[in-house]
Amino acid sequence: MKKLMGKFLYSRQYQVYKLNGNWFFDSINNKEENGFKYLKITPINIDTFFSRDKYLSKTFHKFLKKKYIGYFLINDYEWINYIWCANPFSPPPVHLTSLKDIRNLYWIFFCRTNEVYQNKGFYSRCLQLFCNQLIRTYNANPDNIFIDAESSSISANKAIINSGFIRYGEINLTRIHILPFIDIKKINWITG
Repeated sequence: MKKLMGKFLYSRQYQVYKLNGNWFFDSINNKEENGFKYLKITPINIDTFFSRDKYLSKTFHKFLKKKYIGYFLINDYEWINYIWCANPFSPPPVHLTSLKDIRNLYWIFFCRTNEVYQNKGFYSRCLQLFCNQLIRTYNANPDNIFIDAESSSISANKAIINSGFIRYGEINLTRIHILPFIDIKKINWITG
């Protein structure tokens, strides 16, 4: 029974960060920087840059239908980084659906830097650009912008802090996942 349960029961720990309320980032030109373009994710550019990755293409189209906000950094021929965010007009992030306290927040999730561009500072820079967009375009209060990362991802946690976030707590997620029948999430959020 233990072996069987091991396939369907798992636990993860996430570090939670809040954007520093005194955060200030000024970029004269968010759109183009050193040959890169920072763009809002739309159905057209999903099809352009993710047509070969059916999983991401399908996932991103679902995210847009749920009204999540997404941006990505691109060059002329490939994506560099993408970032998604739940907001007051969307459901919570997919891994935190049972947390009701976060519905009025901007919660950044599902971020990734293309392997070719990892460990070059793109993630921190893109988080700064993304937060700038949330504040300027969506009138988000910096105190309402949150992000989480798995505790085991040392590089992601370091990049988040380097981009202007401060540690706010942790989330422990336990999930029983036997699709299509059962998908139960128990979330414990510890602040401070």
